[in-house]
Amino acid sequence: APILDGNVIRILARLFGVEGDPNRGRTKAELWTLAERMVEAGEPGTVNQAMMELGALVCLPRGARCDECPLARECVARRTSRVDSLPTPAAKRRTTRSSRSWVGGARLWKRMAPGSSGAKTPSARMAWK
Repeated sequence: APILDGNVIRILARLFGVEGDPNRGRTKAELWTLAERMVEAGEPGTVNQAMMELGALVCLPRGARCDECPLARECVARRTSRVDSLPTPAAKRRTTRSSRSWVGGARLWKRMAPGSSGAKTPSARMAWK
């Protein structure tokens, strides 16, 4: 059975030029399919171990050692100069905090920007009850 840890995700995304958030939808499914194909090509335990070691020692998140990689000739990311941009990082989610209070007969919502303590009021919205 294939595995899909961070090292394997990085190798497969770079080797095959897979774009998109590796933890979501089609991209994740595509990576699982590629991992299954890689494992089918040889002894599963050996292939999985080799992929994990290659990702830990050669195909690094930063400063990949492409000159030492046995897959360098087949690597889409290397051929297209995208080693540093694959796999595609997950989009940062903006979190919005809010506080609610009642003023008279109105309920107020105060939305605060990420990292805000609420000392400043960026926006307020009212709903009557």
